[in-house]
Order: sequence, then C-alpha cells, then structure tokens
Amino acid sequence: MWMFPMLGFKRLGSLTAILLLCLVGRVYAGPSSLLLGVGKSASVSVSAYVANAVDFDGINDVLVRSSDLTGNADGKQGTLSVWIRMDGGDGTQQKFYFSTGKALEAARESTDTFRVEHENVGATNILVITTTGTFTAGATWRHVLASWDLSVPVAHLFINDVDEEDGASVETNDTIDYTHPDHNIGGSGGSAELDGCMSEMYFNMAEFIDISIQSNRRKFIDAAGKPVSLGADGSSPTGTAPIIYLNGDSTNFETNQGTGGDFTVTGALTACSTSPTD
Repeated sequence: MWMFPMLGFKRLGSLTAILLLCLVGRVYAGPSSLLLGVGKSASVSVSAYVANAVDFDGINDVLVRSSDLTGNADGKQGTLSVWIRMDGGDGTQQKFYFSTGKALEAARESTDTFRVEHENVGATNILVITTTGTFTAGATWRHVLASWDLSVPVAHLFINDVDEEDGASVETNDTIDYTHPDHNIGGSGGSAELDGCMSEMYFNMAEFIDISIQSNRRKFIDAAGKPVSLGADGSSPTGTAPIIYLNGDSTNFETNQGTGGDFTVTGALTACSTSPTD
C-alpha cells in the first residue's frame, strides 16, 4: 500500500502503515485525536471524573470534629457544594452539616426542601436560603450548590444546576459565626441524621463564588449534570484549598483534603450503591 508519496513514503506493509498513521496523526492532530486519512480525524474519548460516594444509615452514622477547624475565622463569604442522595425519611429534617446551636446548618428540612442557615455571634439568623421545590427520597442524586457574600448582601442556591432560591431568603450584612468548638457532617450527632448517601463535600468559609454565572457552576457540575474534579485538595474552583473538602471512599471519607483538619467517624460508613458519576 502506498502512503503519502508527497512526503516520500514508500510502499509499506499494512501494520507498519497503521502505526505510521497513528504517529502522523498525533504529530498533526495533537494527542486527543488520530489522523484517519488525508484531512480526516476522530476524537479519542477522555475518561470522566469518577466521584466516590458513602452511605449514612440515618441512625448513628456521622462525622464529628470535636474542636474548631484549623485556621477557621468568622466572615461574610462562603461557598458550599455537596452531592446528596436521599434514601428515606421524607417529612423529617436531615442535616448534612451542623454545629452546636445551629450557627452553621445545611439540611433537607421536614418540608422536604433544602435549606442553608447561618447565624452571627448573637445567635441571630443572618443567612437563610431555602429551595422553592421539594426533594424526596429516591435514586436521584441532587447537587446542592450555595454561595453568599453578606457584605453585599447576596446569596444563591442551585439544585442540579437549576436556580432554586425562594423569595423569602434572609441575607443580612453581618458576620457569620463560623468558629465553633464542634463541626458535624451527616447529622448532628444525636438527631436529624442523614438517611442517604453523600459525595464531594466542599465547604469554603472564606470565598464567594458567584454561581449565578454558569461558567462558575461548571467548576462543580458539568453540562451533563455530573461531578467534575475539584483537584486533589479542592483548590481548583478558586485556586485556594477550602477549609473542608471530603472526597474519599467509605474507608477514608473522614480525611479532610482541605485545610481544616480531619473528622472522626461515629458509626460505620459504607460504600454507596451508586455514585453521582453514574
């Protein structure tokens, strides 16, 4: 078979010709495609990010940190991203983030709405954002994405890339009491425990990402509604590692890849039967 006589190639065996086609394709078309003939190329698929997911039993499974997060500080900005699959407990409150006194709380409420609520040092609610829609148990993964900057003040709440913030939000120009002697993930350590699965818990207590801009949401969720890699330490969205980033499997989900220090497992986390990547 004759291959590219204009380049001085001579008659070659089929196998050799195929190998040369691959080589030439990579030189001319780049590493993501192969030349399949003169002027023709085809894309090579790239593996998607695969997110781990862990199962909380709704009874006593919770991640506990019995001290404040390392380097924590009160402030007015924040961004929260987490994937949740509700497996039961419709009509009951289930918390996926909680600190004593409700100073910091993110939950699926007894109304089956998602809610993010933060207080100031005087225990007054200065941030309350709730979804307009309700979300009950089932096989569907929900991506909860919220951000706020109370110096404006402004706040946003998206579920699965859809703006869900209701019209009764509380957004007060005040400082959030982020610094607390305990932080719990997957429940409160005694009640309102999560009956479901969790994946990719990202909580940045220092930076606001304007998620009303689609390109900023793509830092957490792709156009197909799947997770994207946030980087080994969760720094990809802003260039700085957040105080909390949990992306492990059931053997190490409590290991914080962010800057705030690790959590301790109460109960026994297990692998979730599905992943938001599926």
